[in-house]
Amino acid sequence: MAENLMTFPQLKQAAKKQLKTGTNRRDLMLAYLLPSLLQAAATITVYLMIQAVVQGFGAEKMFTDPTGFQAYYAQSSNDSGMVNTIQSLVVTMLAQGVNFAVLDLVRNHERVRPLQAVLGLFNGKWFWGSISLWIFMYFLTLIGFSFLIFPGVMLALGWRQAFWVFKDGHEADQRFSSITALIGSWRLMKGFKGDLLGLYLSLIGWYLLENATFHLFDWAINPYLQLVHANYYENRRAYKMAALHRNGSDVHF
Repeated sequence: MAENLMTFPQLKQAAKKQLKTGTNRRDLMLAYLLPSLLQAAATITVYLMIQAVVQGFGAEKMFTDPTGFQAYYAQSSNDSGMVNTIQSLVVTMLAQGVNFAVLDLVRNHERVRPLQAVLGLFNGKWFWGSISLWIFMYFLTLIGFSFLIFPGVMLALGWRQAFWVFKDGHEADQRFSSITALIGSWRLMKGFKGDLLGLYLSLIGWYLLENATFHLFDWAINPYLQLVHANYYENRRAYKMAALHRNGSDVHF
């Protein structure tokens, strides 16, 4: 595995096999239930807010006065911005706790304990580092998107593995920081950003389904998607580590 890159079909096949093993599917569905429902509630709230803004401004007027609509929307949604940000942070913390357990499942075939997994980051070991990592990723990616879409996408792809890099680094060294995790993820994804984008595109049907159903069924879909991504991370990390060792480098991710 360390010497060869798994293809997308191989990654998906591995995820399906892991889902069918023991009680993994049930355990993961239960673990993702709370963050999925919170995400659904947030999405529906945003949808209803946009609908109310459009109705308040006037649907026909929206097309004839787009600048006015933009100002009206900004004023109407100003109060909910902080609430949405906090909600996003909470959902991320809950979901990433489960994602950490998913990586352990992929590596060590450890059974996921739903309650323990979903609350996995809410302790002294992970809490503050995970929050600081989320803050850095959120604002730096936002800055990237404020310039052009392409820089934002590249940053998001380069930092996609940051939480898992943080998990690996922090388990080996308690002083491993969120900044180091971002750097490690960027190094790991060097040469793989287009590859990861290809993986996302190969799964686009699932993402469209999640959005079309307002994330109400993410708890049933995320177990498969996150297993695919965990296998991707583990395989690409092992491949990069093997290449670095062959070259005599001691860099770790």
